[in-house]
Amino acid sequence: MAGDSNMTVDAGIYVPSPQIACLGDRVWLDANQNGIQDALEVGVAGVTVTLLNGSGQSIATTITNANGIYNFCNLVPGTYSVIFSRPIGYLLTSNDREEMMNRIVMPMLTGQSSTVTLVAGDNNLSLDAGLYPQLPTNAGLGNYVWNDVNYNGVQDINETGVAGVTVTLYAADGTTVLNTTTTDELGYYIFNNLTPSTYVVGFSNLPSGFVFTTTDRGGNDATDK
Repeated sequence: MAGDSNMTVDAGIYVPSPQIACLGDRVWLDANQNGIQDALEVGVAGVTVTLLNGSGQSIATTITNANGIYNFCNLVPGTYSVIFSRPIGYLLTSNDREEMMNRIVMPMLTGQSSTVTLVAGDNNLSLDAGLYPQLPTNAGLGNYVWNDVNYNGVQDINETGVAGVTVTLYAADGTTVLNTTTTDELGYYIFNNLTPSTYVVGFSNLPSGFVFTTTDRGGNDATDK
């Protein structure tokens, strides 16, 4: 009406917070190395997990808790992946079986997950990783010294081993001596607990009157010299 002053028509405004999302899951000790979180397999604490954005840039890190659980929350919808930092002495199992159940496949050595796309309100708990202890990588090297009666370079039936021959293990340069042994009573020798590498073997102290036969005569390394 004429003369009225109505001060009740108002409007509130605000800056909306972005709709957020979360991702995460678990790092566990995959005792049977089958890539599946079985009932009695425990979580692994203290594993560093790095969050990458869609461009592959690191944007956050966290550490798994006492139960192996980790998560990243307050994420803007978008594309993400994670990298699990493998603890010393452990390897990552492959999650191929879990892929069939819509799980995320973890590359066995790199520790980086596939990418996931989050929408507002997502809580994606599919990025997990199984660990198992790395077995010792030591190797062995050895075989046999025998009396090659017909000197054809092949271990024929009824040709017997020669005991007491000195066998020397050299580094790849062929001069640095790493170890020595002698053939046993059956002619066999072995060097155990070797780091994977290239080695050279030398034979010496042959019985009186013996010489070496020609190498690789038979085309079979299991039976020829």
